Amino acid sequence: MSPRSLRSVFLQRAWLPLGLLALLLYLVAVPLALLLVSSFKPTGLPFDEGFSLQNFAIVYGDAGFYALLRNTLTFALGCTVCALAVGGVLAWLVERTDLPFRATARVMIALPMVLPPFLLAMGWVLLASPRTGWFNQLAQDAFGLARAPLNIYTMGGMIFVETLALVPSVYLILSNAFRNMDPALEEAGMTCGARWPAMVRRIFIPLLSPALLAAAAYLLIVGFLVFDVPGTLGMPVGLFVVSSRIVYLATDQSGGTSAYGLIAAIAVTFLVLLLALAWSYRRLTRQANRFVTVTGKGFRPRQLRLGAMKPVAVALVLLYFVLAVLAPLGLLIWTSLTPYLASISWDMAGKLTLAQHAAVFSNPRVGAAAWTSLWVSMLSATLVTLLALLVAWTVLRTRALGQSGRNLLDVLSFMPLAIPGTMIGMALIYMY
Repeated sequence: MSPRSLRSVFLQRAWLPLGLLALLLYLVAVPLALLLVSSFKPTGLPFDEGFSLQNFAIVYGDAGFYALLRNTLTFALGCTVCALAVGGVLAWLVERTDLPFRATARVMIALPMVLPPFLLAMGWVLLASPRTGWFNQLAQDAFGLARAPLNIYTMGGMIFVETLALVPSVYLILSNAFRNMDPALEEAGMTCGARWPAMVRRIFIPLLSPALLAAAAYLLIVGFLVFDVPGTLGMPVGLFVVSSRIVYLATDQSGGTSAYGLIAAIAVTFLVLLLALAWSYRRLTRQANRFVTVTGKGFRPRQLRLGAMKPVAVALVLLYFVLAVLAPLGLLIWTSLTPYLASISWDMAGKLTLAQHAAVFSNPRVGAAAWTSLWVSMLSATLVTLLALLVAWTVLRTRALGQSGRNLLDVLSFMPLAIPGTMIGMALIYMY
């Protein structure tokens, strides 16, 4: 079907855009509205009687809330700064230098995206746990240390592991910006006698600023809403961010029932900040076309010769791959083959067994869980892709619903980016 005929279908069948708008209102706006209403209910349940500011008074009057806010901001900002620094350096090395084996380097940097962050966190528990971490045992044996030098159950450990997980996203965003930088601008700067610091300040940074700001906004959003790493490394030692705190309150039955009102008040407070970040990210990505190089012919970015620094650059790429993939995944595989928790050694190599794997795969519950995960992921991915396609076509290629209606549809489709899964889960509990 041609684009013209597709457009006519949307224009002639007004029920389709209206149906998309109604569906997104039901899926996004209604649960969030129930979450907002619940925050003002004394019981925390949206359909109970009465309205009160009691939940907000309890939350804002608790010193622990401000510690939670500080932890969340520290975690989000730390991940953003570190991931931008590491991902930016790797993107520059691959795209703008004569780094050898660049195709392999691209794969090595992007590979952590296929690993769930909680697996990465579990791998680093095995590597840097104060009691049983392999790196700690190596350091203590080698240097005779009485105490373990590394502790992954800290804010620094959480930021470190989340940074490893976020670097591929930063690399993919910035590598395209580095790749599309016209060398004619660099030549013009050098012709005018500009030195490298001046060229970086007046040419490179302005060209990269849209991608840098968009990446920073995206990373801040992820830092606020991610649960995998804070839940794995922070919750066991009582180090909470907003996402892990919501899960803790939702599962804590010490008071008889979960503190739904407090959960809703905390969620609404952080949701305002997250939606502001999402709006900034949306605005930055939509204005990116204002910062493009217009040229009448193709070009290839100038490659900087690394010279004697080439081994150092290769070592940096390899170091990231080892820290993000090889070490944590390798130790996870090793641990799955040992009959009990033990460090890597020649003595233990003779005791490796597949008994645990056989027990797992022979368990019918594991097979059922795997099948459920497979069909749910495939079905949800298909439905979400289809819905996103229809929404994008309606917003960008038709005049249905009027400009205000299309803007509302666009905003509703973008809002879930800024909503942590824990908040969506609580909103759906209220709804169903």
